Amino acid sequence: MQTIRIGASGVEAPALGVGTWAWGDKLTWQYGRSHGKEDVVAAFHASLSAGLRLFDTAEVYGTGTSERLLGELVSTVQNTHSYRLQVCAAAPSLDGRLDPACPAWQSAAPAG
Repeated sequence: MQTIRIGASGVEAPALGVGTWAWGDKLTWQYGRSHGKEDVVAAFHASLSAGLRLFDTAEVYGTGTSERLLGELVSTVQNTHSYRLQVCAAAPSLDGRLDPACPAWQSAAPAG
């Protein structure tokens, strides 16, 4: 998949990614009514099967539900596949903080 450079950081990321706001947001995206965890799991695996490796998330998506779901899903595959997943957390946390020691673009690479 084509990659792009993120600003002046020099970080390379896939040019196409998956936004996960709808994965846990009840207010706007009706998580729990129009779709549930099974749908999110299916969407995650369909994304991987399609070659997508960049996932956008934020603590404010579904008040943390989207981020927790993505974390669970990444943890189930990160040690079993030979690909690298990139997780972008581009918004401040619910309490308004940004962790300066934690870059906006983080990677979950397979162990070993």
